[in-house]
Amino acid sequence: MKMKYCSDLIVDLLKNMGVDYIAFNPGSTFRGIHESLVNYGNNSKPKIITCCHESIAVSIAQGYFKATGKPMAVAVHSVGGLLNGSFAIYTAQMDQSAMLIIGGQAYEAVEQREPADGPYVALVLGNAVRDYVKWDDQPVSIDSLTESFYRGYQMTMSEPKGPVYITVSEGLQNQLMDESYRVPDAWRYPVSKPPQADAEALQEIAGLLINAKCPLIIADYLGRNPDAVKSLVALSELLGIPVVDAGSRFNYPNTHPLDLTYAKDELLSSADVILGLDMHNFHGALCRIEQDSGRVNGNMYPKDAKIIHIGLQELHLKSWIPHTGRLQPMHLSICADTSLALPALIEVCKQEIKRHTPIDRQKRKTELTEIHKNWRKNFRKQARKTSKEKPISLAFLASEIWEVVKNYDWVLVNRHLRGWARRLWDWEKPHQWLGGLDGGTVGYGVAHSIGGALAHCGSNRLCIDLQHDGDFLYTPSALWTAAHHKIPLLIVMFNNRSYRATFDIQKTLSKKRGRSTASAVIATDLTKPAVDFSGIASSFGIYGQGPIEEPNEIRPALERAVHHVLERKECALVDIITKAR
Repeated sequence: MKMKYCSDLIVDLLKNMGVDYIAFNPGSTFRGIHESLVNYGNNSKPKIITCCHESIAVSIAQGYFKATGKPMAVAVHSVGGLLNGSFAIYTAQMDQSAMLIIGGQAYEAVEQREPADGPYVALVLGNAVRDYVKWDDQPVSIDSLTESFYRGYQMTMSEPKGPVYITVSEGLQNQLMDESYRVPDAWRYPVSKPPQADAEALQEIAGLLINAKCPLIIADYLGRNPDAVKSLVALSELLGIPVVDAGSRFNYPNTHPLDLTYAKDELLSSADVILGLDMHNFHGALCRIEQDSGRVNGNMYPKDAKIIHIGLQELHLKSWIPHTGRLQPMHLSICADTSLALPALIEVCKQEIKRHTPIDRQKRKTELTEIHKNWRKNFRKQARKTSKEKPISLAFLASEIWEVVKNYDWVLVNRHLRGWARRLWDWEKPHQWLGGLDGGTVGYGVAHSIGGALAHCGSNRLCIDLQHDGDFLYTPSALWTAAHHKIPLLIVMFNNRSYRATFDIQKTLSKKRGRSTASAVIATDLTKPAVDFSGIASSFGIYGQGPIEEPNEIRPALERAVHHVLERKECALVDIITKAR
């Protein structure tokens, strides 16, 4: 079919940029784009993922990007659609997730508007999200639209990544194309290469790490690039340095003997050199946190410790919200992409190590390996101890899930049962964990998981969502999308029938004020009525089981659900009643 309208051009631009999917809840202000996608583009690359809410569409794109490294497109309907999706957009920005968000808008000229179009025109629509997207634009001509989309792709895919937003009015969508127009080639507008580290700074870091008696590495967003994970393993093995995985991405295999994530406090207290890699909140990671209040209570590291950071956090910082935490005092900070800096640092270390006084790194490795083994052994022991507890313990639930899924090619697309999945499972490959989230968001879990599972459609990988009950209740209609598009996803409900985090906060505050803590259940309890999550799943045409309250019923239920997901290539949900913590 010949390109006739500007909305057809948008379809071609998305195809040129390699965008495979576009998620949206249909809206009248992008009707032209919608029509072009199905009739001009044949609903293929990009294929439409239909959603019941804009926040679901954005979260699907976030999960898909984290699984593939490729951006999806999202379309939102004018003011209402953009505001509906705004919290999910904010989460994507905090989580460094790339996506192209296209906002529809009614005709700017009043004489062209329909009578009900008043609420669908804003000046300027991008203002609503400008503080928490990487870039936004509102093109007014065909040439400016082409440039806007290619620039938007450059922006969303350059480091540090994040969402971009482009408003396209109905007038522009419906503008006729000149028959002589040729779509510019996407390859002529490449994404900028990320920055490499300063050579002298790498030399200094190498010297500090080589001569350190108790060095420590902490990594957070490093794993957004799987090659950087390999480099981190190589660096830690070369110098015998323990690694703490802060969890925003898969940064280090938990089966590696130098993974000392759960000995962080002990290691920090004696560290003489601390190297942070792509830390979202470096200050928070190095502080002592009071258990009751959550407040900072001093630093955990010695005063004379040398603190170093490599990453791009300065480029991710936004004035609107201090999401990177307090400013951390450091000896050296390098603005560089860790996937480039670490291989270079390894080469410098290999040369420098010959010039320095030998340190018995093998002895250090042996000691660290023993600590690693003891942690893993104790975690398994804790899980076995709780095997009879009711409600079901998170440790035992994680253990039972592992026994069912360990022989499959699995991917954990959301959450981790308060860390127990990482403690008990074998996390060995970067694709196995999509990472945590920043921004304090509630309600993204199911949709994010659908996006992650969408990325693996056509494979035989088992995608697993360890789903909080309170989070689920924000966006239960995401299950419709999972059912409609036949997304193979195993949802295991971590159902403590409460907003437990808020309950704990209220209980702590009441205790601090010398008042009754019994009232903490008010507005935080979800038992009256208790939600039938398997019933909700069934109502959307999804295989549901539960609620499971007996520990010995977990494994058979999971086995049935896994069989359904892998054989039918569909979603399944198992509702497990658990302890709060």
